[in-house]
Amino acid sequence: MPLTPVNILAGVCSRSCDGKPRIFAVLPEGQRRPLRFGLSARAIIQGVRACARPSVQTFDTFQASCRMNAYHLAQVNVALARAEMTSEIMSGFVSRLDEINRLAEDSKGFVWRLVGDGADATSIRAFDDPMLLVNMSVWKDMDSLKAYAYKSAHVELIRDRDAWFHKLAEAHQALWWVPAGHIPTVLEAKAKLEHIRAHGPTPKAFSFAKSFPHPVPLDDFAALRPGTRSCAGS
Repeated sequence: MPLTPVNILAGVCSRSCDGKPRIFAVLPEGQRRPLRFGLSARAIIQGVRACARPSVQTFDTFQASCRMNAYHLAQVNVALARAEMTSEIMSGFVSRLDEINRLAEDSKGFVWRLVGDGADATSIRAFDDPMLLVNMSVWKDMDSLKAYAYKSAHVELIRDRDAWFHKLAEAHQALWWVPAGHIPTVLEAKAKLEHIRAHGPTPKAFSFAKSFPHPVPLDDFAALRPGTRSCAGS
């Protein structure tokens, strides 16, 4: 199987007997494949670059760094506009799009956002109803997304959204973990929305109010704990 950011579930790191970092790819079927620590390995295992830093003091901190960087947080939210983007009703929202999008891109932990024909996603028609807008983004962690959503000027749009959008009877947002380097598609996001609407928050798709940790199992690191691997000649 070729190693790519899409089919690698997680990266785990250890230190070899000579103190050099070792990177392993954990494949979907559970196999561990060692990778040479070089430019190609770094490019493939984007989520575990921090593991090679010599400043890590303890294995627990080292392990947490691996887990944190192996996955990113994707989000989708949809909104039913009260009128066309060119209308006077929506002008207050449209006039702030560039500002808010720049704010996102400049925020700590930002990775990616969905963009359509222009500089935003309002031109994308993902649903039968052309007034139903979709917005997607990817962040390094939950704290980064929360800080942008609720502790920046973005919160002003949340406060005023009733002036521009109808209230939806079902869930309008879903969050889910993706391997670092993976860019989610609109179809993937729609499936996550359908899942949370049908089942409520689960590890597959969840919300700010009820979130779940990303799915890197601690067992993947247990076998690499210092002292569990013998060294030739020691």
